[in-house]
Amino acid sequence: MVDLDELLKCKEHEAPYLICNIKTKKGKNTLTCEATVVCPVDQQIETTSLVFFYEDLMDLYLPLADKIFRCEECFREAEVLDTAITKKNVTIYLTCPEHGRLITREISSEIYDKIRYEWNIKDIKKEEEKIY
Repeated sequence: MVDLDELLKCKEHEAPYLICNIKTKKGKNTLTCEATVVCPVDQQIETTSLVFFYEDLMDLYLPLADKIFRCEECFREAEVLDTAITKKNVTIYLTCPEHGRLITREISSEIYDKIRYEWNIKDIKKEEEKIY
């Protein structure tokens, strides 16, 4: 299994990156991703390319979502305010519960549906655990 924290890690600080933007390109057996990432330690922004096999992607949607739906300053889970969906991209507008600041993420529409689904399922499972 692919470890996303190992693939998306700041080499200088050994800290896992958070994802700001992600664009994808489909291949025959792979999905090539170009991601704009931010280091949580010094807030440096970098661009990185990754190639994933389609069979590995099912295990990566939740970790990808976790890196997208977080504030890069305090790492708390951000709340979704709104989304703007076009054919190629989805712009997600988030707010940090700690700072109240607006966070914008732009991701490929190809992976948005899967990521959002996995993130919602995670929230539903948390609610079910509270009930029991």
